[in-house]
Amino acid sequence: MSLQAWLGKEENLKIEFLSEELTLNRLIRFTSLLLSNGDNERIISEIQVIPPISEIGTIDNFPQVGTISIQLSETTFDQLKKNFRIFKFNRQNTKKNRIKKQIYLDRNLLKHLEKLTINNQLGTLENCLYDLVNNNQFDLKDEKRKNQQLTEELKLLKTQLNQTQQRIKVEQDKNKLLTQHYQESMNHLASYFGNDFFKFLSSQFHNLLKSELEQEAYEQISTLDLDALILDELQAVAISQLKIYISLFKGQLNESEAQLQL
Repeated sequence: MSLQAWLGKEENLKIEFLSEELTLNRLIRFTSLLLSNGDNERIISEIQVIPPISEIGTIDNFPQVGTISIQLSETTFDQLKKNFRIFKFNRQNTKKNRIKKQIYLDRNLLKHLEKLTINNQLGTLENCLYDLVNNNQFDLKDEKRKNQQLTEELKLLKTQLNQTQQRIKVEQDKNKLLTQHYQESMNHLASYFGNDFFKFLSSQFHNLLKSELEQEAYEQISTLDLDALILDELQAVAISQLKIYISLFKGQLNESEAQLQL
């Protein structure tokens, strides 16, 4: 490729590169060329002239100059092209915020990365690594989001559980209090039906007999037999009915506690 053809590709980048090379003052410099009419023409030439000059070209829009001629030997031109490749590479790295980092990879890992690059049409190993990192970050963010959602749901469930447990405790305390009242009432009823009630019933029955029977007939009735009848017959019937009532009440209480546990 001739110097003119090389200058014509990526012209703006070449102008930037040549300006940097002139500042570094290692291969090329500004010089003046005496023309046949006696005028001086400003050109870009090599610092140390290595004849023969075999490459000549021009470039437009050069800063503070405009169109300028470049005259180089083949050796200097070849070195300039190498320097440009390095310049372009470093510029791309800077533009893409790249840094140079030497790492050692396992051979099998490298083959795996190269296979992923080809299979996914990623072009370069760098693109493959970038794709892997991005996908992994997405997976981590998605996993973090799911964990946060599950944590919030668990927190809500714990709150609901605590509220339910508190309601159950309140109802259990109520049932405990009702059971105590029930037991006290049953004890009182059992005592009443076992003694006081039947004494009262015997007294009322005797008064009724006195008022309905003649004195002689009443005196013939054994008081002891009447009391035994009341205690043996009526008391047994009353206590049986009381036990049925107690059993029904206990069944309802147990059913209420079972529903609370659910």
